[in-house]
Amino acid sequence: MQTPSQPPLSRFGRLADFFGLKRNLVILLIAIFVIGAGEELSIRFVPKYLQALGAMVFVIGLYDALAVKVIQSQFRESRVLFF
Repeated sequence: MQTPSQPPLSRFGRLADFFGLKRNLVILLIAIFVIGAGEELSIRFVPKYLQALGAMVFVIGLYDALAVKVIQSQFRESRVLFF
């Protein structure tokens, strides 16, 4: 009894098979990447948005100082975990 031969896999197919990626997992990874990238792009405009809402300069500076402090602490923790 002969088994039908499978068609050769494409380069992406071999890579996906090697890493065990399924279609739903790839879609989830792409969605997480797009959301994360969009969040990072919008963070730059928050001070301008606060100014448009009528926030005082002190509040905008406080936001910036806290945001930088949080980003630096997250970076420091990630270096400890991964390096």
